[in-house]
Parts: sequence; structure tokens; C-alpha cells
Amino acid sequence: MSTEDDHIKAEARTIPVELKRKKQALSGATVEFIDFGHGVKSVSLFSTNPVEFNVSMGDSPGDLITAGTDDRVLMHPGGGFSLYPQETEFDRVYLKIESESGTDTVHAMPGKGLE
Repeated sequence: MSTEDDHIKAEARTIPVELKRKKQALSGATVEFIDFGHGVKSVSLFSTNPVEFNVSMGDSPGDLITAGTDDRVLMHPGGGFSLYPQETEFDRVYLKIESESGTDTVHAMPGKGLE
């Protein structure tokens, strides 16, 4: 993990990252997370249902239970893959089903995934 390339666009990343899929089952309003084990600058997410998420470097970055009050909480619309890049590194993606009901499995791949 390194912060040498923080504030450089993800596309210009100087630290190579292995592309490896991770998945996490979600149920109801429970907050879960995926830990990549090393810093990444972008992630491709796949889910069937809309999912609220945020990212951090090793700590809990915001309260997904009160997502409407924290602008660090983003939303994956569901129904396919979406790429989320940022300029600083993160190693965890925190996830919760947006409707706070039902179940889903979120697949996450660091980098551009299947773009």
C-alpha cells in the first residue's frame, strides 16, 4: 500500500494492481464490506439491486445507516457493472442494499473490471 500516487488520476496509476474478483452477500439493512487487502484507485461493482456504498483506507468512512445525511455515500444503480474511480487510494468498499430489504450479492473488481 502506498500513497505515492495520491491525487493522480486512476488511469495514470503507477502501482500495478492484480485484477481479482471479490464478492459479498448483502441482506436487509446490514452494512458489509469488501477488503481488497491493498490500495486501489478504482473499483467495478456489479449488483442486481441498487446498493449504497462508500470507500475508505482501513477504517469505517461514514454511516451507511443514515446515508441521506452523508455525501460520501454513493449509489450503484443495480442491474449491471459500473466503474467508480477516484484520485486517492482506498482498500475497502462498504455496502448496503439501498431499499434496506431483500438480499443481493455484490461483485467487486479493483480497476476497470469488464469495461
